[in-house]
Amino acid sequence: MKKAVLTYHAHEKIEERLLMSAETLCELLDDNIVVITGIETSSNRHHKVFYSPLNKMCFVAIQDQKTGHIITVLPLDYHQNKAWVTSYDAQRMAKEMMHGYIQDKEDQEAQILSDRLLRIKKIQGKLPFRIYGYLEDDVKTIVDRIFICSWKDEALCADLGNLIEDKHFINHLFTRLHKKRTLLKVNSNITIKRLSMQLGSKGEKTLFHLEALKWFNQSQQKSEA
Repeated sequence: MKKAVLTYHAHEKIEERLLMSAETLCELLDDNIVVITGIETSSNRHHKVFYSPLNKMCFVAIQDQKTGHIITVLPLDYHQNKAWVTSYDAQRMAKEMMHGYIQDKEDQEAQILSDRLLRIKKIQGKLPFRIYGYLEDDVKTIVDRIFICSWKDEALCADLGNLIEDKHFINHLFTRLHKKRTLLKVNSNITIKRLSMQLGSKGEKTLFHLEALKWFNQSQQKSEA
């Protein structure tokens, strides 16, 4: 079967009558998401009923099967005057085929997205989380950022939410903060009150207030007690 080819006249009629692109109509014809209701034996033109979801009605595409050219696109009343009546069964079948086609497309797109996210997580899962602390003076001006620690656990699936709920990570984090003498003070009036966490060295930074992280950890412990 020849691929659908637009004629100038058909393109004009699609623009005039359909809330569907010419490319989409060609795709429907090529994928046979249509109901053939008759053939002009003298010209080998097939009359194909299809459903347009945005128009919420059926139309008839007349296509030359030898060349693939779309001759025109007609509303059902026009088609009745020029050729024959399109049965309700044909309209129902065309509508059902279109709904099935749309559902298949959505399922395919969802699967592609799911596969892509899975690939991304697998790549990211190999990267360690990196945690930095922001040094602030007594007027809350950030004067520097220092590396606190890193944490790698592929079981976390590159999920920051899972990370901050991981007891082993939280214990490791506060141990490193204490060892660096930064839990309360680095020197004189310099303290760490905010942390940033990211995947790898180039990941997007997520900020946490240290007190909020401590409160969250304490709340988790109380809920488990």
